[in-house]
Amino acid sequence: MEKYFIESLALELLEEVRVLPGKRYVCSAQKSGQEVYVKFFYGKGSERYFNREKTGLELLANNNFLGPVLIESGTIEGSSLPLDWKVSTNASYLITEKVPGQSLLELWQSGSEKNALLKQLVAQLSEYHQAGILQGDTHFGNFMVHEDKIACLDGDGVRKSKSDQKQLENLALMCAQTGFYCPLTNKEIIEAYGKPISEERFSKTFHEMKNWRIEKLIAKVQRNCTAVNVRSKKMDTFYVNKKWDSSALQEFFKDPNQAVDEGTAKMLKEGNTCTVYQVKFNDEDLVVKRYNPRKGLKGKMDVLRAGRSKTCWSHSFAMRDNFLSTPESVGLLVRKEGVKRWDWLVTRMAEGDLLSDYVNDLEAAQRVLPTVQAFFDAMKQGRFSHGDCKATNFIVSPSGELQVIDLDSSIFHKCGTSFEKAYKKDKARFLKNWPEDIKKFFSENLVF
Repeated sequence: MEKYFIESLALELLEEVRVLPGKRYVCSAQKSGQEVYVKFFYGKGSERYFNREKTGLELLANNNFLGPVLIESGTIEGSSLPLDWKVSTNASYLITEKVPGQSLLELWQSGSEKNALLKQLVAQLSEYHQAGILQGDTHFGNFMVHEDKIACLDGDGVRKSKSDQKQLENLALMCAQTGFYCPLTNKEIIEAYGKPISEERFSKTFHEMKNWRIEKLIAKVQRNCTAVNVRSKKMDTFYVNKKWDSSALQEFFKDPNQAVDEGTAKMLKEGNTCTVYQVKFNDEDLVVKRYNPRKGLKGKMDVLRAGRSKTCWSHSFAMRDNFLSTPESVGLLVRKEGVKRWDWLVTRMAEGDLLSDYVNDLEAAQRVLPTVQAFFDAMKQGRFSHGDCKATNFIVSPSGELQVIDLDSSIFHKCGTSFEKAYKKDKARFLKNWPEDIKKFFSENLVF
């Protein structure tokens, strides 16, 4: 957004940090030369969300916990806000001081000492619980680390509760933010928490919270939300990752077959059920996977189902949110014409070599062993199966990172029995078709 000055608040808006359409705008701003953040609440239920945020910030402050210091709050006419926000009613607002430090999420992604970081976070959560406070929104992006102290950024999720069960679920949900690579054992988490909890009880709740979190995200990216814009037009439904929205993407969706018809696309795979090709948007190479109509009863049933493309779309968000590397989804077009259906999934290009090409001798197999092991460990922690775990569905990036592709058949399992059955098939599929010496190496060295 362009800088925007609100005269009645003596506030200059600098950048939109978060947008919830029809509900909320969060912006970085300046007030009297001071860096601040401001939240505007409008639309249905805005007063409730405003009061919840304000009460949460007051709870943190009254219990001497680090968090945003409230400078000013009140209401403002929608006409005083940027015109493109289209706020026609009054809006409530909160202005807070900027919290110094580095985002916990950024620290986690940078590979900082994760064991120590998670222990510190669990200990901080324990202090909240001892004070009778829950932080319900435990996303790592809601915390800042400054001078070895952790500050909570979001007051909306902060509320009073002394329920042991609620506190256990809160702890499990916090630890679930580590994704498929939790660095601590259940016993170490309980020790860092400092309160006696049955390891069996925590383990059960931990799995439940992991499943709940993934289900919530998968549902979220199939509707309008902070990250995704969804719209329908006649027989088409468009899903766009807001981060990568562009005029080039919108033009592509008007005629998604044009690049293939004109011969400007680089064909990567031509099959009966799908066609994969490479196109260029704004000087960036992207991959398009077109799901072709299937024949007979299967094709007719596809019109009624969510479809493989939506599985791939939503699961890519879930995988990346859990720190597993897979190409980022850019957009999805679902077109239904009577009993026929076409889908076009656009993703970013995964740079590197297919694992099957990269591992051409035992020395290369030795190099990728830790990353392959980490992937199978992640499968067990996340209880997900890939469904087609062949070597050509992995790409080794120039930095040595292992990326997984083709998530059409991936499943997140609630039941341990169904996961074990699917995991066994994935192991067997991965080991298939390697030369005998490489197959023997992986069989003997991978801990399944």
